Amino acid sequence: MATTGLASGRCQLSALGWLRSTEAGRPQIAASTLSTIPELRFDISRTIGDTSSVLPVRYRQSRRGPRGRTIKRHILITGASRGIGAGLARYYAAPDVQLTLLARSEEPLAAVAESCRRDGAIVRYHPVDVGDASTVAAIVTDTSHGPVTLLIANAGIGGSAAVAGPGGEHASDARAIGQVNFQGVINTVAPALAGFAERRSGQIAIIGSLAGVVPLPSSPAYSAAKAGVRAYAIALDRLMRKSGVRVTHIAPGFVATDMSASLAMDLPYLVPLDDAVRLIARAIDKRRQEFIFPWQLRLAAGVLSRLPDWLLVKILDQSQKNLER
Repeated sequence: MATTGLASGRCQLSALGWLRSTEAGRPQIAASTLSTIPELRFDISRTIGDTSSVLPVRYRQSRRGPRGRTIKRHILITGASRGIGAGLARYYAAPDVQLTLLARSEEPLAAVAESCRRDGAIVRYHPVDVGDASTVAAIVTDTSHGPVTLLIANAGIGGSAAVAGPGGEHASDARAIGQVNFQGVINTVAPALAGFAERRSGQIAIIGSLAGVVPLPSSPAYSAAKAGVRAYAIALDRLMRKSGVRVTHIAPGFVATDMSASLAMDLPYLVPLDDAVRLIARAIDKRRQEFIFPWQLRLAAGVLSRLPDWLLVKILDQSQKNLER
């Protein structure tokens, strides 16, 4: 199996080199020469005028964008005006990438879009609340500029807005958290599924939280919404992978953003935003089902999730008191 894959890879590289030399007017490698080498045998006739037979999938799916530019990826990101969403938009911005950015706040969203354009990306942005199901669905399913190949559902309420008082959250606050952090993900992801399945390609990344793995007493509604998102992402990955589509659930700990800065406590193992973005992008590229970071909190979450509830609550309560000192 491994030998076959290696041979296939060498075939692709050799074929590409032959095609490029042809285009540049350099001497061509005779098809008969290539076909005599066992590792490099493939149907040469298929490569003439049809490079798709030897190109990797990510290049096969390229399309022409405005002014004839070749677009290899169309990435849609919600919550793209700040924090992780803005960081991911800037990370992916490149001349061969088209970005569709969504967020509630238009001014910071426009600033992120302009920054991405300076890096060469084609950018369209929409000031919209992910709670507006019909508007979000229309944007997600719009293929007039090419179908979305990577959808990142990132929008969410967090920070101090997700911390409950001694008597729990007010009902309206709990509903708002659930509407954005859970229903907003459904509104973003569900409309895209049929198109992904039909094309038998694409990827979805859902940004959750470590609180969805280990529910926090200080944030019941937030933890519930993130736990729901985690279950949705994992179940969806199991469903969609048979159609060639993968779903990645990302569960960050504390990341250095404006949202986490609003918390009046020490933040253990705080991850710089740029580092968090790189870790998330790598997990997406590897098409992992779930990625929890940083590793220290991933390890802690694994241990805590196996403890009896009375001990878990005691540890979490003590940790909360220590952080607030």
